[in-house]
Amino acid sequence: MIQEFLSPDGRRLLTFNDRSQLHIWEIASGQLAFTLDYPNGHFADARFGVDGRTIITSNHREVIVWDLKPTTKIVDPWEALGHDAPVAEQARRTLLADPKHAVAYLEKRLRPAPDLDEPRISRSIAALEHKDFRERERATVELIEYGRGVLPRLQEARLASEEGKARLASLVLVLSAGPMANEMRRVRVAEILEQARLVSPLDRAFQKPRKERKTRKDTRRKAFLPRISRIYTDKKPGMLCLYPCKSVVKPLGCWPVALHVS
Repeated sequence: MIQEFLSPDGRRLLTFNDRSQLHIWEIASGQLAFTLDYPNGHFADARFGVDGRTIITSNHREVIVWDLKPTTKIVDPWEALGHDAPVAEQARRTLLADPKHAVAYLEKRLRPAPDLDEPRISRSIAALEHKDFRERERATVELIEYGRGVLPRLQEARLASEEGKARLASLVLVLSAGPMANEMRRVRVAEILEQARLVSPLDRAFQKPRKERKTRKDTRRKAFLPRISRIYTDKKPGMLCLYPCKSVVKPLGCWPVALHVS
């Protein structure tokens, strides 16, 4: 049996089965972004974290918060955001690991989508059969930059030369296959910018007031936080309590919850 849930922003689809596998799909590209395997148990329920950096799963004995950290080093996140979903996912995680830097990094590189300038599009289509090879290449790149919005014009166009017809057919084929790299990059950048401005629930839970003096207890609690991978709820029914391990009696924090466990 397969169960599925959409992310809060509608950009991702989560599916899981009774074989301890959870899949995250990217709606815009239709591609599988990544898979979570849980060999020590099964998934009875699963939800997206509101910050885009976590996935919360549960079964009959525990609730697990999966911290989505990058597993592959991404040298150029901007370039990687234009690749297939698995590579773009690693770039997304790399950027969201430092949300403040991600906002500055992406806003510096983001440019408005090009307007569909009809006269310019017509000139570019005509240039597909230009006698100069460099002009033909320039026109091809320019039309691809426009993305799928120019596809109807290409389908209606009629060129005389064999070179022009071949380039035109190739462009129609490429643009009909799905979103282009620049289009997918803009979609993914919008998602990351939205999520980078959200505060992680775990960060919010332990966020101190600005004027509060840092104590030894605060430092110890902060040190525990990166290592927390499970939330045990059996000690206090109806409460969501964070323990670094089962042997610790005093929780790091508790909140009332309504867990759905089938």
